[in-house]
Amino acid sequence: MEPPLSIKTDHSARIQLEVERSAAEASKIVLRPVEVDRYLDPPKDTPFPLEYAFYLLGDVRGKTVFDMGCGSGETIIPLVRRGAQVNGIDISPELIAFAQRRLKAADLSANVRVGSAYETGMPDGSVDVVFCMALIPVAMQGGLVRVLAPRLGEVRLAITAILSYVLGLVIVGYSSHLPLALAGLAFCGVGSGLFNPSASALASKQATSRDRGAVMGTYQSGQSLARALIPFASGALYSGVGPSAPFLAGACLTLPAAWLIWNSQRAARTIAS
Repeated sequence: MEPPLSIKTDHSARIQLEVERSAAEASKIVLRPVEVDRYLDPPKDTPFPLEYAFYLLGDVRGKTVFDMGCGSGETIIPLVRRGAQVNGIDISPELIAFAQRRLKAADLSANVRVGSAYETGMPDGSVDVVFCMALIPVAMQGGLVRVLAPRLGEVRLAITAILSYVLGLVIVGYSSHLPLALAGLAFCGVGSGLFNPSASALASKQATSRDRGAVMGTYQSGQSLARALIPFASGALYSGVGPSAPFLAGACLTLPAAWLIWNSQRAARTIAS
């Protein structure tokens, strides 16, 4: 059964927004050699998420690994060095170009191409391992968002995403057992996956054609600034206050965003009328 035209149109618009977002991200990348050694045989108790992901990956020598959302190729290099036959896709032509340059600079070979999580182009049974960081957000963006957005609208979807993310942070902050912490992280993943495309769509729709580039650039710059500053603040809270402090502080800082989004839409409707 074919999906309704409105869902198809919304799907295409979201893909275009993601392509534009990725192009803005690619414009800030400075190509540097990837630190490969730390991912070849990382320890089980490593505190670094990407190292732990490579620990969980296990022995992939001679196996076909599908790197879904490979970005600029930072994970492809260690995958190839670990002996895998790698296929990588990303929705951004600019990021794929960076991945190809990384491979050439490292004198390594992998099949990287432009592709979408909606349609990977990979035949059934053609891969041994799917390697994907932030799998829950990718699954949300690749499946649930295109179903929920036409029904709820970007505003309600963004607010739902914020509440899910805040709930996840609170659960992780108060958790004392691994299953509870994993549940909290799952809520954070769902919130992140639902929020990013909704926020991009809202930022784009509220801007006129003349200032859309400036609005999206400011939006992307804000994200980049947060990614740069928050680890320092989180580290200080962790060491100075306690392990739960970064998560609870993050929840307190994030929750008002739901009110801001709701209020901005009310103001926009008032101005329009």
